[in-house]
Amino acid sequence: MKVTFSGNGLNILHAAIHTHLHALLKLQDYTSANVRIFGQVPASIREKHIVARDAYESYWHKLLQHCAARGGFNPERDLRLTRLFLITALNGTLEWYQPRITSIQKLSHDLTELFLDGLARRS
Repeated sequence: MKVTFSGNGLNILHAAIHTHLHALLKLQDYTSANVRIFGQVPASIREKHIVARDAYESYWHKLLQHCAARGGFNPERDLRLTRLFLITALNGTLEWYQPRITSIQKLSHDLTELFLDGLARRS
């Protein structure tokens, strides 16, 4: 899979976060079920899905590398840990997201800002 990005990648990061949430929370019951039960199914079934999961994680890794290389965020951060943290946090929305409280668009915007800016006050 060839992945190309333009600019500092942060607009693509936001789009990727939105798309991930949209797929989980709105479009695909299969994807949501897969995320929830992947670790609980027999190894033979997990092996059938691991290629797709690895390709998806590779996409995220390349996106994060691009952002770091273009100055989008601190290049000294551990990108593997960053990827795992981000995808796990996004997948966790399956447990608590309520569409009557906020839209997926607003949630993706807020989570992107939280991910990039954190909670710390800036002077």
